[in-house]
Order: sequence, then C-alpha cells, then structure tokens
Amino acid sequence: MNAFLEENPLFVLFGVLAVGVLVGRIRVAGFSLGVAAVLFAGLAVSAYDPELVLPEIVWQIGLAVLVYTIGLASGPSFVPALRNRGVAVNLATLVAIIASAGVTVAAAAALGIAGPLATGTYTGAVTSTPALAAVLELLDVDTSPVVGYSVAYPVGVLGPLLAVWIVRRLARISRVRQGLPATLPPRERPVLRTLALPAGAPVVATVGELRERCAGAGLTVAFARVRHQGSTVVATDAQRLSPEDLVNVVGVPREIEKVRRLLGAELVDEQLDLDRSRLDMRRIVVSNPAVVGRTLGDLDLGTRFGATATRLRRGDVDVVAADETVLEPGDRLRVVAPVDQMPEVARALGDSVRAISEVDVATFGLGIALGIGLGAIPLPLLVPGFGSFTLGIAGGTLVAGLVLGARQRTGPLVWQLPHEANLTLRQFGLVLLLAGIGTRAGSALEDAFTSGEVASVVLLGALVTTSSVVVLLVAARVGRLPLATATGVLAACQTQPAVLAFAAERAEKAQPGAETAVNLGYATAYPLALVAKLIAAQVLVTSLD
Repeated sequence: MNAFLEENPLFVLFGVLAVGVLVGRIRVAGFSLGVAAVLFAGLAVSAYDPELVLPEIVWQIGLAVLVYTIGLASGPSFVPALRNRGVAVNLATLVAIIASAGVTVAAAAALGIAGPLATGTYTGAVTSTPALAAVLELLDVDTSPVVGYSVAYPVGVLGPLLAVWIVRRLARISRVRQGLPATLPPRERPVLRTLALPAGAPVVATVGELRERCAGAGLTVAFARVRHQGSTVVATDAQRLSPEDLVNVVGVPREIEKVRRLLGAELVDEQLDLDRSRLDMRRIVVSNPAVVGRTLGDLDLGTRFGATATRLRRGDVDVVAADETVLEPGDRLRVVAPVDQMPEVARALGDSVRAISEVDVATFGLGIALGIGLGAIPLPLLVPGFGSFTLGIAGGTLVAGLVLGARQRTGPLVWQLPHEANLTLRQFGLVLLLAGIGTRAGSALEDAFTSGEVASVVLLGALVTTSSVVVLLVAARVGRLPLATATGVLAACQTQPAVLAFAAERAEKAQPGAETAVNLGYATAYPLALVAKLIAAQVLVTSLD
C-alpha cells in the first residue's frame, strides 16, 4: 500500500483533499475545522509515512492562486481601507511582532536554548518561511533552525486557528448575554420606496439635479421611476420634476429617510407600477469586457438608452447602483428601460452567463507570472547590515493582485475575475496549499522529535505564538479595529493563509459580507508583517548566543 501511495502523488493529493473536507464538516460542541482540516489530513498522512510528501509545486501553485485571487478581490477597496485603518492595523502588527521577538529572547534564555535553534523556533512559531531562509543564509552551515522551525510550525498554525475560534465564540456569548442575536444581521439591503414631492415650489427641476443634491449630502441612493403629470417614466437625469410628482427611490431605509427630509417630501405607500407595454425592468449580467472596469456613470445609460440602473448584485450582496460604482465581470444590474431599448442595454452590458463562467487564462496567468517575478526581485532592507530580502511567491502575488485588482483593466486586458470564478479559484488554491504544506510539515516533525530539546522547543514556540496572538488582539482592541478586521490582521501577522481562510469562513457565518473585512485586514497588514519578521529573525540570530 505504501509503495502504491509513494508512486501516485496525485492519488495522495486528492485523497487528502477529500478526507480533509469531510472531516472539516464534523461539528463538536459547535466547533468545526472547516476547510482547514485539509492541513491536518496532510499532517496525518505524512506522519503515517514520511515519504508521502507532495511535490513542492503543489503548495506553490496553491499559494500563488490563493493569494493572487485575494489580492484581486481586495484591490478596489485596499487604498480606502489603508486610509481609514492603515495606521491602526500596521501599528498593531508591528507591536505584536516586536513582542513575539522579545518573548523569544527571554524564553530562550530561561529554557537554555541556543540562538540558532531559538531563532528557527521563532520563524516556525510565526510561520515565516522567508525569515527561516534569511536565517539559514546568514548561518551558512548550521541547520539547527530547521529543527526549531519544523517543531514550532504546527503550533504557529494551530494557535491562531484556536484563537480565532475563541474570540468568535466569546463575541457570540457576549451578544447573547446582552440580549442580542447570536449572529449579526446581514448588511442592510437596498429597498424601494416612493416619495411624493412637496406641493410648493420645486426643490429641484430634474432628476439629475436631485441626484447631485443627494450626492452632495453624502447619500448613496438611486432613482428608478417617476410619475410625472400622470405618466410613469424612467428616472433619467434629464427627466423634469414637478410639485407632487411621485419618485421611486432605491437605498437603505436610513438613507431614504434622509432624502425625504432633504426634499421635504412625504413617504407614500403607492407603487409606481410598470406599464409593460412601454417600460421593462430586468437584471442584466455584466459580461462585456469593454465595460468591465468602467463606472456606471461612464456608461451613461440615460443618454444612450433612456435607461437607469438602480441596484447591483455582486456575489450574495446587493448594493445601490451609483454613478461611481466600478463594474466587475459577473455583476448583475437591475435596469429600468423602455421596452424597445432593453435589448440594446443587454447587448451593451453583455448579459452572458456563459461568458462570466470562463476565466480569461491569459490575463490570469500573466498576473500571477508578474507577481512571481516581482517576488523574486531582491529588495534592500532599510536597516544597515541586514542586506536584502524578497517578497517571495506570497508577497509578490499579493502585491500584483492588489495593484491589478485596483486597476481592473489595462487597455484591452481585463484583470478582474468574475466574483464566482474568484471564489472557486481561491478555494482550489487554498486546499492545494493546505495539502502541500501539511504533508511536508508532518514528515519534518518525525525528525524534529528525535531532538532531545523538543519539549523546550515546543514550549518556546507556544509562548511565541501565544504572545503574538494576545498582543495583537489587545492592540486591535485598543485601536478599535472591528473583529473581522482584527482576525484578518492576525492571519497577516502570521503570514498564514490557512488562518485567513478559517477567519474569513467564521466571519461570513457570523455576518454575511464580513469576509471582505477579513481579507482587507490581511492585505493591509501583510507587507509590513513580512518585512518586520524578516528583520526580527536576522536581529535574533545575530544577537542571541
């Protein structure tokens, strides 16, 4: 049997994936590992036979695909997130890394662990392979850091996974004690309400002026239809308004109420029914590459087709279709248009489900190749005496994904993926990564446990991981970071995609849509965490005896 498995790594790979996912669905006292169980299935296989190590290319492909797709999805929101919470996120990350390095120094002295072994343990406890590589390069022939890394690495993965589960559990218990629902409600979805304009002098002359006034007040709403002088028409910018006209407004309830007060209008129950002989309303899939990466305002649906878009559905989330909304492949727009113009609107947007189910392999492959190339470029450290570093596969593909995701397109090249395709590729990349590192880490542990210092090394690794997690969560609390963001930062502080996947899964279960905040926290903190751990490891190995 062992010979068969050793000769068939593809069988091992898919066996690990299947068993891991099935085990991850098992719930014990409300806890389940989810997709992270693939990691443990890999550890179990390699513990059974250390020769059952999947080829390195497996986890490298998984890492590149996972991190690049996260970067693409986070790119459009990355710069605003950096402005809003970037300082707090990176300060919390830096404090946690400094604290974990300090614990390494103190605990290594107390436990009598030599500097190279202690430094390797540090790199494993914070799961930083680039930091380990930098240490080995400095030491040249001393391989004791590899032993420390191998023993501490599983602790560096398991500890944060447990921490995410604990903080989520505590948050749930806290809400129940306060008499609140155990899980947060989904983000408010846009609704449609009808406003009756006041009978006096008109506040605005056209829908376009109404839209501008609402935008100036910071309100995100859309206008669907207008009953003007007894006739229901599409609410295009050029449409005139008169006193006592009825206007359909789309937005979250609190925003609509602000619009009502702004106009001095009255909220009425009357619905502006469509005259299907003249007007039509339908959801249209954005699949035309020519419109991807452009804003709704750029499309100018009102002038071109006498149409308006009111809502946009991306994945499972509905939002108001605003002029500044940037279109992505797979978006579903709710459009109101004259009957004879609706086919033209559909043709302009694409409206092809088949088209969005196909990944543009050319741009996808080019983006990942650019990221891998970027990750291989030596970059100088701004600290004298510590040489240079590389971003590696994870850092390079993350940066490439963020930049290309923010750009959306470059001329005819559309970088962004359809939302559903992104999620599918991300899941596939994650399970490849978990299976690959699981089989490799498990085989290394067998050698590591023959070391006489294994108990001390395990204790040191646990102390380093725990200090990093605790300090980070406390710093996040002081910096008033939302829980979803904080768990994403925790995953970045460990530079650990397995923790990211687990945190995102838990956040999405607690509040639909919260996965985005986890990914943004990870993307915001990752670059600093990567560089800071590289520096910390080199400082440790040169300063510890």
